[in-house]
Amino acid sequence: MTETTQAQRAPGGHTRSAVGRLILLVEAGNGTEKVTYERRWPDAQSARAWCEDKIARAAEGTAVLEIQVTEEVWGRRHAWEATASRHIPETLQLGLRTGSGVVTWGAPHEVGNDLGARRRA
Repeated sequence: MTETTQAQRAPGGHTRSAVGRLILLVEAGNGTEKVTYERRWPDAQSARAWCEDKIARAAEGTAVLEIQVTEEVWGRRHAWEATASRHIPETLQLGLRTGSGVVTWGAPHEVGNDLGARRRA
């Protein structure tokens, strides 16, 4: 995939992006090796397309261990934080490669906003 668009602006002026991540088990020499690919994209659609393309181009015998796309916003988690801005995950979407080699995607799930041990009812 060679064409990308500019990152989207989220409400409040924050920049949105998405990260596509793949973990593959590839044959190397006399054994196998776990390989992780990760790339940031301006939106989740581009990240999903990249994941699908990367899997379609994988060598014969490559096992797919994980396919995921995380949508995120660049900013501070809380207004009082003194740390620099960073990418904050908002949603996570998992993919599954079917027996025919096609990637199907689950529904995006919201990622918790707090890092603490707070539980949702």
